[in-house]
Amino acid sequence: MSVYKKFSPLDYATVPFNAHKQYDFNSASAALNKITHFDTRWTSESISTYSGNSGSDDSINAIKYQQLDHLFYRNFKLDVNNRLGDSHYLKQRRVLYENANILSIPAGLYGNQIKPGSFFLSSSNRKFVDDSNGNLMISGTIISDYVTDPRANVLNIGPVKGFKLYDLNTIDGYLDGFEGNNVFYKDGEPRVNPTYDSYSSKEFLPQGKYDHDDSYYFNNIEYKNVTFSERQLFDKDKFPGVDFNGSSSQIIIGHDDKFNYNKDDDFTIMFFTSGARNVPGVTNYIISKNTTKTIIPSPIGGKSEIYNTQTTGSSQPVDVFSEPQFPFEVYLEHVNASPHVFFRKSDGDITYTVSASFNTGSIDSYTQIDFNNQTSNTDYITGSSNNSANFNNLSHVFDGSTAAAIVEASYPLKQITIDVDMYGYLGESKTITKIDINFSNHLGFPAGHKQIEISGSNDAENWVGISKETFITETPVVEREFSFFNATPYKWYRITFNKGLYEWSGINQYILKIEEIKFYEGSNFNPHITCRSSASKMQILVDGNLINETDPVNLKSQTQNTSNIYIGSKGGKTNFYTGSLSQINIFNRALTNKQVFNHYISNDGSPYVGNIFYSNGIIALTQPGVEEFVFAKNGIGEMILGETFIIDPDSTEAKEFMGINKLQFQGSHLIYEHEYQCTLDEHEFTDTLNPSARKIRSHQSPDLADFATGSLFRPYITTVGLYNENNELLVVGKLGQPIRTSDETDTTLIVRWDT
Repeated sequence: MSVYKKFSPLDYATVPFNAHKQYDFNSASAALNKITHFDTRWTSESISTYSGNSGSDDSINAIKYQQLDHLFYRNFKLDVNNRLGDSHYLKQRRVLYENANILSIPAGLYGNQIKPGSFFLSSSNRKFVDDSNGNLMISGTIISDYVTDPRANVLNIGPVKGFKLYDLNTIDGYLDGFEGNNVFYKDGEPRVNPTYDSYSSKEFLPQGKYDHDDSYYFNNIEYKNVTFSERQLFDKDKFPGVDFNGSSSQIIIGHDDKFNYNKDDDFTIMFFTSGARNVPGVTNYIISKNTTKTIIPSPIGGKSEIYNTQTTGSSQPVDVFSEPQFPFEVYLEHVNASPHVFFRKSDGDITYTVSASFNTGSIDSYTQIDFNNQTSNTDYITGSSNNSANFNNLSHVFDGSTAAAIVEASYPLKQITIDVDMYGYLGESKTITKIDINFSNHLGFPAGHKQIEISGSNDAENWVGISKETFITETPVVEREFSFFNATPYKWYRITFNKGLYEWSGINQYILKIEEIKFYEGSNFNPHITCRSSASKMQILVDGNLINETDPVNLKSQTQNTSNIYIGSKGGKTNFYTGSLSQINIFNRALTNKQVFNHYISNDGSPYVGNIFYSNGIIALTQPGVEEFVFAKNGIGEMILGETFIIDPDSTEAKEFMGINKLQFQGSHLIYEHEYQCTLDEHEFTDTLNPSARKIRSHQSPDLADFATGSLFRPYITTVGLYNENNELLVVGKLGQPIRTSDETDTTLIVRWDT
């Protein structure tokens, strides 16, 4: 017998919940499950020519970079509601530099989202975890040893987006002009022959607009006659820097109370300096809040006479001398024939100063490896190619005595390799930190010079750099490119030349003539300077180490003033700085020694190396130095190295790398639990149509068996079915054992299932 009843709204419910499924992958299984990765890079090229053939071969994944920037990073702090990903602008740090590594996990694996706090990635030499707030960090990082509250960092000039201004003659990309001529654009005006050699905010931005720093406060800053370049900071990680010419370059920040520290206030100033120039008898200012302030004269004040309100200049900002007191100034001077950095503050009557010597980076410590006195032996310096080529006087290019012309014998010649057995040639091992190659003019192609500063290690087999140049001749665009491979630790090195293979007047030739190859060991200096005011003491730390400090400062009056902040000059008028600065920061507290040291070794002061977007299955490694080698393993997408180099995953070089060892995360799958309550009153379901309850065991028999006619008989329930209004069976549930209904009270069967 069956009972059919219609449900009321109180009889059913749907409850959502998350079920977490653990995933563990290695490189091979990740690839099989369609987990992919991409090495991406920003470029100023037009979208129609992104490092490929009319955009059809975007070898640097510039389009993916732009997508990542557009969806997750661009104007994140100002437009957080229109960026993808769960976020809190105080807890999640999103910073996108020139390069990024992206790991993409299919939605079928992570479901609703990757469970916060469950992500783990072990790569070639690092382990990464997430902090449950969407930040990625190296496993074991102690967050309290860093300053992670963005409100404490009142000034931050990385500049993070400085890489977009390395080439000042390409502003936000270019468009392909008529018949292939590149037409540059700036504010809608074409610039066929651009000549910009420095950047000034007032020249490049619309009237009344300012550049902004990278801090939480978006401080208005004005660049004047600066340039931007790539700087190698701690561990040779590459970050943008601001270059100052020593005569007119500076950064100006208007007076703001958050920089206006009084005599007993704690604060910290820090920056990297590179190539600083300071000679005896000269003072070069790095950063200060003194000397000059900006005011708007009243209509009767003017500059030197009484103006009325209609007089030109009566309501224009003018620079005047500021108060004599100042909260800080940092500058360079020579003491005892060596450069020193000075940090001082004054109440106008009493001035306290602390100084420390440091290597300015004016002269690097690279030492060229000398081949001149060695016996030339082609057994130690050899050339080869994937086709055939002539190597003339090859060994002499290392001592600069004779140029070697390399000319292909048959076409196409795609690659030339030069192997240097340095141990065999010199009889000793060398740690190579820089390599220079000078090209001679050859077949109409110009001379050139390319350099690699080695950011990898010499203690293992490793590709450690790549460099290329592009130039236009009567033939198509040509690129000369070379890379450097440390083939055997400290002993044996390989230089590989690619590209530049074009037909010249009907003759297939390799347009390459090497004049000289130079190997160097040693390094250059990019010191990290910290000036700290803490508990009435003034201190200077260099590369995270305390060098000098004063006794407790006992100023009588306030040090606050209304001066602007000037970076690279004294008051915008004198004592200009020559050199480069990067990661310029001011904190409104005294950082601990550990925090200062971690700021130095992390370069940008952050414990975070990228982001994980839980609801999108996207992992982005963005910090320079970290993003370069993380996914260097054949098995997930393409094999990549560093910022520009892509290796065939089946090549010998690819097999030298260790890449993704383990990838773990929990996928949070949204599941709905459906519950239906099927209730039978005591008078319902009292009969049965089961043939076993008939005298004659047949559906046709109307007579019940004797045991089914008594008052004690109650049928058993074995199956529950749920139907729609069209009597279509949707859900069926079989009971584990039959249940007997009651004749004294109702019976409720609960049906649950998940979808």
